[in-house]
Order: sequence, then C-alpha cells, then structure tokens
Amino acid sequence: MDGYFVHFLAPEGIEPMPMDIIFVLDKSGSMGTTKMNQVKESMMTILDDVKAEDKIFIMAFESSLHYWKQEFVQATPENIIASKNYVNNIRSGGGTNIDLALKEGIKRLTQISGNKGRAPVLVFLTDGEATSGETNTERILENLKRENEAEIPIFSLAFGQGADFDIVKRVAAQNNGFGRKIYEDSDAALQIAGFYKEISTVLMKNVSFNYIDGTLYDTEVTTTKFNTYFKGSEMVVAGKVKDLNKLQSGLTVNGTGVGNREIEIPVPRMWCTILPWPPRPSMPFTTPTPPVTTRNPSIMEKLWAYLTIKQLLKDKDALDSTNKIKTLNDKIIQLSLKYQFVTPLTSMVVTLPDQTKANPSEVQTSEKNGETADLAGLSSIQNLLSARPMNFPSFRLAPVQIRRTTAPPLEKGVAAQVIKQLMIMAPRRTLVMVSRALPRGWRNPFPTTTRPPFTTRTTTLKTTTTTISSRPIVRKLAKSQIPSFGITLPGLETPLCFDLPMNQSKVYNLMSSSSPAKVFKMNGRSGPDMIDRITVTEDVQTVSYDAQPTDASKTPVFQTLLETTSLVARNTPLGLQFLANFPARNNDINGILALFKDYSGNLVSSDILIESGEFAAYVNIESSSGTLTVLRATTKEFGDGICYYLDSETLQQFYTNISQFEMTS
Repeated sequence: MDGYFVHFLAPEGIEPMPMDIIFVLDKSGSMGTTKMNQVKESMMTILDDVKAEDKIFIMAFESSLHYWKQEFVQATPENIIASKNYVNNIRSGGGTNIDLALKEGIKRLTQISGNKGRAPVLVFLTDGEATSGETNTERILENLKRENEAEIPIFSLAFGQGADFDIVKRVAAQNNGFGRKIYEDSDAALQIAGFYKEISTVLMKNVSFNYIDGTLYDTEVTTTKFNTYFKGSEMVVAGKVKDLNKLQSGLTVNGTGVGNREIEIPVPRMWCTILPWPPRPSMPFTTPTPPVTTRNPSIMEKLWAYLTIKQLLKDKDALDSTNKIKTLNDKIIQLSLKYQFVTPLTSMVVTLPDQTKANPSEVQTSEKNGETADLAGLSSIQNLLSARPMNFPSFRLAPVQIRRTTAPPLEKGVAAQVIKQLMIMAPRRTLVMVSRALPRGWRNPFPTTTRPPFTTRTTTLKTTTTTISSRPIVRKLAKSQIPSFGITLPGLETPLCFDLPMNQSKVYNLMSSSSPAKVFKMNGRSGPDMIDRITVTEDVQTVSYDAQPTDASKTPVFQTLLETTSLVARNTPLGLQFLANFPARNNDINGILALFKDYSGNLVSSDILIESGEFAAYVNIESSSGTLTVLRATTKEFGDGICYYLDSETLQQFYTNISQFEMTS
C-alpha cells in the first residue's frame, strides 16, 4: 500500500526442534519467602510443559552456584518429578552474582549443543542487581559477549520492583532474546509460566527472508533475519518497495530445522495483495470514487515505522557505545515524532477540547507562551500527590500530540496517582501522560461514580496555572462538536450522524409515519444551532417540548417506538439531539430522520484510520434494491458513544434540498 509492504510469516506443519534448556534461578536473600514461592509455583507449571525430547539443566545462584545435576538430563517423567523436588527445596540466601551465573549457563549450553540440530535456550530470572563478583553492568555484558560466541538466545526475567531491569533487558537484547518484567502480584507465577509458554517450542533457527536484489530500499526495511522462530509467534518484515515487479515475483524464506535440516519456504509469484488507499470493496458504486492522494502516511507506512522503532529500541539495548546509542536515539525520536508514536523517548500529550460535555464544571487554564505542562518540570511530585484524592468521571480521549520527553520513570502506583491528579487539575486543556507501560495489576484511577463537590484550589505546575471552580457552570460548545441527527441502520451498530443546513425559525418534518396503525408526526423548529423545539402529534394528541440547554442529565426529552423503529430526543447545551434506531428497513417512515430508511449497512474494515488528522471510517450502505454505496465518515462524539459523521457533500446523495422537509404554516 502506497509504496510500503509488510510480510507476515507463520509457517505450519514444521516439526518442533528438540531443545536444550537451562534455567538460571536467583536464590539470593532478596528473593525472600513470597517471591521464592512464586518462582517455585511457576517452575512446577513450566516443567510440566517441557517436552520428552528436550533436555533440562537447573542451576540456582547467589554469591555461588548450586546445581540440581552436573549435566543435562532428558525430560523423562521421572526426571521431571526429581527436578520439581529440587526446586521445591531451594532456600533463599546470599548475594547476587549475575556475572558468574550467566557465564556458567552459556558455557554449559555451548558444551552440549554445538551444531547437533538442537535448539539451545537459556532462561534467566533475577529479582535484584549484581551485588557480588563482577558488579559493573558494562563489564558483565562484555564478559557475556565473549562467552557467547555461539549466539545462544537468552531470555531474561526481572522479578519485582527492585530488579535491575536495565541489565536484564540488555542481556536479552545482546543475546538474541527478549526481557520481561514480572510484577509481584498474586498472578506472578502465571506471568512467569506465560513467559515460558512463548518460547517453549522452537520450530526453526537462523531464518532469513531472501528478496531479489533491488526489490527494496535497503535503509528502509526492517530486519530480514531471525535467530529463532517459536511456535505461536510470527515473523514480520516491512519496508519501502523499490521495484514492485520484483516484489511480486516471489521470494524464499530459509531456515534450519530438526537435525540441522535446511527448510525452504517458497513464497509464490503475485502473493502480495495490493491494497487501495483508502480501502474500497470490489463492488460497483452508485457513483465513481476518485483515487485519493494524500501526504498523510498510510497504515502500511505507519506499520513499517512502528516495527522500525521497536527494532531500533532493541538494537539500542544491545549497544555499549555512547555515540552509537545517541545515533539510534535520534532516529527513534525522529520517527516517533513524524509518525506520532509513544516511546521511552517521547511522551503523549492528550489535548481535551476547549469545551466538552465530560465535565460540567468550568476549568480555566492559562498557559505561558502556549507551552504545555511537563511531568519533568514538577518541583515536587510529593506535593502533587499529597492533595486530597477526588473521584473523576470517565472521559473520552481527544486527538493526541507526541512530544519528546525527559520525564523520569515512575514507580508502580505513582503513575496512576499523577495521572489522576493531573486530570483533576487540568481537565480542560491538556493532560500529559508519561510513556511508560502500566504494570500488571494497575487499576483505573477514574471511577465512574458521581463526583463529590469540588473545593476551590489553585495549583501551579511549571508554566501552567489551573483554577478549579466550586460552582458548576454549563460549558459552551461549538456546533461542530455536536451532530444534530443520528441514525442506526440494520447491520451497523454505530450510528451514522449528520447535520443539515436548516434555516433559523423554520419548522421541519423530523419524522412522520404513514402507517395506518399509528398516526405520528414530529416537527422541529430550528434554533441558532440546533432544533430548539419539537411538536409531537400522536393519534389526536399534540404536545410541544422545548430544549433545555442547562439540563446535563441526558434524560430523554421525548422517546417513542414506531413498530420496530425507536426515536429518542435529548438535550445538549446547543439544542436537541435525535437518534433514530432502525433494526430493520421501514418504508412507512418519512422526514429528516428517515434519510436512510431503505438501507442496511456495515463497515468496509473494522479499523479506524487516520486521515488528514481525523479518525475516519468507510461504511457500506446497501438499499433494498441492492445498490451499494460506500461512504467516508469521520468519528465524532454522540450521546454516550461515538458516531460516523457524514459531511454535507456526502449527504447530498440522499436528499434534493432542505426545503423538501420544510413545513408550511
């Protein structure tokens, strides 16, 4: 798509390779009782998953090394039981000699594996930083690099808050593996067992994607070589295409399998699917859709950028040269800012609309020189956290902005409190969120319960001063923020929404029924922005309802059911908003809310796209005669959810003129 490609490869039917697995377990004093018990519990599950053709070696370490057996043993049922007994009898105590443990583990694997068609794997678990033997991180990594000439993959786990995750992830990145942080929650044993599940079955080693020379731009393609391919995962290559004909001529993927047997997976000619942009179904349109050209990156280009950033972050963890790390940091920041990705080097700034229905209280924010607050500029996080906790209602994220950050990492629990307090202090203009993955067990700090009364408080955060008023004030909204009409079609759960160019003080037919079973008519008078009064006739009774802009309760002003079609009218700060739900086509209904009465609908794709800075979706609607029309819509807030908003040009396909809905006096 748009000159970029992605290849996903998840081959099936490949015989798993026998594995030589060494478990290097930290039993130092800091493991204590709880963590040690969780490691034991997880090892019971892991050992049950080891295959009979695999060989295992278990080594526990503190300041010195402790072995279950002095050699690798076959994973027979008897040996599995014996290994479980050994693990259950491990007791914590002593220092943490990471350097000695890793070198010994690699040495043992190198001796047994060699080049015998087996897959060597080292699983390393620690809860702390090196405290005995070699304690310098750079020298530990250098020692390991010299020892691991065979490039045996190391998969590392940092267990608990005090673990040195930096060395854990660098050990893994430098040695063709990956690192994970395990949190000390009740499910820690499941986290560890789940980690092992990912690497428990090796299908191929030394896999390479072989493209014809000149197919791709060499500097704009992700890695084409993979050290180990595990069952249940997939290998992904993405990049910029130089010659599409060469790409479509096919490629081969080569790797090593059981018994060092060469495995070749041919990818046939014309195997790539060329996607249009924007996506369109291969069906006739009621009107031809011109090709869309845009400078905004397509989803394929963004996927390439995402994979490239992930690869650069991993490559950086494996480096020890300051200059090389700086070069990679610059590339990561450049790509992150261009393609709007949150990374450890960038932060996400969530900008809420100037006026929003999410909070009925008025919050006034003044920002010096237009700069947004930055967590790194907090003079004292403790002062911020000492504020009285307050409930805050649920909210919808608006467009985001990615910026470079120097914010320090936050400990577990602190991030949630900081975000909560920032939402309290600055809900109107900006919310700065640190780009750190939230830990397992993190809980939503924004309960949806009713908020207690606000107290007046002024807080200064770097250059931003925020004042919270204790008196609720209804906010003013721009008309572009509130669509007037919404219609839900059969097959389309999210409503289509729209506005029409109505003239102020004119009265329009919003919905009427021609069914003999029930006489119904709803007329609406247009106000400055939206309908401000409706007059409803049901059978022989006529009642009028006026809009109440100050009513934020979202209680329906009027609702009714016409056979299967339901209709609801609610207050907004600018007037009345209407939602008609058509679970089936209903040709007995007329009026503005019956524009799509003859249609059913579905999404072209389940993905919401980003086009020209907007979230866009493409919707198929099909008439009862079989005519198919594809509509481009943008997402907007509607009631308690979102809707697919149709612009005026799109709507003109479905009505002649607004005057056709005008009511004569």
